[in-house]
Amino acid sequence: MFLYHPEGGQQLAELLAREGHTSSFVDIRGMNNVLHLKSDLAYLGDNRLVVSEELSRHAHFRSFNLVRVNATESYAANCLRNNDRVLVPAGFPGLRDSLERLGYAVLSLEMSEFEKMDGGLSCLSLRF
Repeated sequence: MFLYHPEGGQQLAELLAREGHTSSFVDIRGMNNVLHLKSDLAYLGDNRLVVSEELSRHAHFRSFNLVRVNATESYAANCLRNNDRVLVPAGFPGLRDSLERLGYAVLSLEMSEFEKMDGGLSCLSLRF
């Protein structure tokens, strides 16, 4: 059973606003294959997002340049840009090719053991 409690998000939005930042809520309830937002989206900078096919139809992302990941490769949408490289899970040639055509240096990483439990690159990263 999924319980929806917007209070935490609202508190975070208020904290961010006090610090001069903006935020928005992206409702993914009702999406069939989206575990959580970060598992189906990655920001590459320059107004560009990598998004799963299902999430690409969300109205919230219409103003972004989208790199769509087809449904058979949706796990790969959980990728990371680190300096001049985009880290992607190995075994997803469609996304790799799309990113390389856009000029990104792509580094494929073996993630199959993490994938078995829905763990992705963003789950394994620390940002400072």
